[in-house]
Amino acid sequence: MTYAVDHFGGVDVLVNNAGSGLFGAVEEVSDEELRSQLEVLTVAPWRLSRLVLPLMRRQGSGHIVNVSSLVGRMGLPGLSAYVTGKYALEGMTQALAAEVAPFGIRVHAVEPGQFATHYSTAVTEAADRIPEYLVSTAEVRAGLRAMMDDPSIGRPETFAAHVLRLVAARSAPVRVPVGEDAYAYLEVVEAAARDELSAAHAFVHGPVPAPREAPAPSVAALPEV
Repeated sequence: MTYAVDHFGGVDVLVNNAGSGLFGAVEEVSDEELRSQLEVLTVAPWRLSRLVLPLMRRQGSGHIVNVSSLVGRMGLPGLSAYVTGKYALEGMTQALAAEVAPFGIRVHAVEPGQFATHYSTAVTEAADRIPEYLVSTAEVRAGLRAMMDDPSIGRPETFAAHVLRLVAARSAPVRVPVGEDAYAYLEVVEAAARDELSAAHAFVHGPVPAPREAPAPSVAALPEV
């Protein structure tokens, strides 16, 4: 940051775009693997934002762009650690946007859908794989690995152009999905969320179901005395 201040007089934009991916179900991911994933996806953007914020406050302006993901709003089996990191990044983005708005600082999360980058092939896998989870994670893994060679999905330069447009805009929503597939997916997610909210409301405010009667213990289950 000192170099930027000395040579350019300040820092106008911070783009937190570093990322890594870990494939594995919750039961498969170790504590160390989880910490490493969150360190890159959530802790690093927090640190870098904290580093530039004093300068941006003094300037009375600045723009922080956190590169999130479509999975910052939806969970995918097998990407549990990655999803957790992106959800946390989105929460940080929303809180930070409210905190620094009085200082003229803007904060956004961009949420790319599928883009043909090396992320799809660079995703590592948890060291401890459990065969039983293939039934719920294999399809996601196969789709992820095929993204790099799919000519129908977004190109990185298109995503970069959207980021530049966001930075140049006078105003924009805090969270900005990028890619037509992102909007298609999120429309389904939003509809499911409304259904879930309605179901939860009915469950909480509906009649209390009668408690189930516990089955009588079998003789074999009784403790020895």
